[in-house]
Amino acid sequence: MSLLLLLAACTSATPGEDSPTQTELRDEYPLDGEDSYPESVAWDPEGRAFYTSSLDRGDVTKILADGMTSTFYAGKNDHPWVTVGLEVDSTRRRLWVCASVFDGSAAGELWMINLDNGSLIQSLTLGGARTDASCTDVFLDSDGIAYVTDRENPDVYRVNAETGSAEILVEDPLLDAALVGLNGVAITPDGKNLLVTKYLDATLADRLFTLTSADGSWTEAALTSEDLEEGGVTGLTAAEGSLYGANGHAVEYSLGIDPDTDFWIRKLKE
Repeated sequence: MSLLLLLAACTSATPGEDSPTQTELRDEYPLDGEDSYPESVAWDPEGRAFYTSSLDRGDVTKILADGMTSTFYAGKNDHPWVTVGLEVDSTRRRLWVCASVFDGSAAGELWMINLDNGSLIQSLTLGGARTDASCTDVFLDSDGIAYVTDRENPDVYRVNAETGSAEILVEDPLLDAALVGLNGVAITPDGKNLLVTKYLDATLADRLFTLTSADGSWTEAALTSEDLEEGGVTGLTAAEGSLYGANGHAVEYSLGIDPDTDFWIRKLKE
């Protein structure tokens, strides 16, 4: 049994209110099976549930605040899909899922899943932007436009669900894969900067890149093992003014090595 460590604030009713007391979030939630490999995690504040992807099973797991766990979406069987990045659109009641295949038999896809019943609403291929595109992580802006990183190519894609179109937003040699390539993606709260991480580049450090929208220039900062205590940032999310990263042991999975530490979500930057 693998463990997903969730760092989250406990939620309860406001003193004096006549509403039922909610279950407080636990410090730790176990994930059944040694094949969990949760590359990403997302939180739905309305449903009070966590969702995790799986590099091994290619499905999506739902974990309620009280610890009840179930398979939320079993995945597609037309290709050997793995599920990677996740993003919750709580307002529109959608879960966005990055899905890829490692054998090159299909371009990466974005799956849009109904948060209320677990049904697949739409599959959006990235093949229109690049025939060999992979889908690694996804972030939604306030308009519901998706931004997607590609671990195999130095590209960031912009995807419009209404039109079903995917286009290359950024292509830059700085983002070329060394050992793994691009992973986490986020946009700063002011909407002016796009943040992406490169997972284990040639220096064996994780690196954070910032695209400033005004001039398109890149700035770069290294996230070293000293900063993270453990290397391997596989996902990013902005939460209450802080930047959080998740470790899904992607390298160990790809090498067939059992991870020697727990999976975790951890604050990276204030």
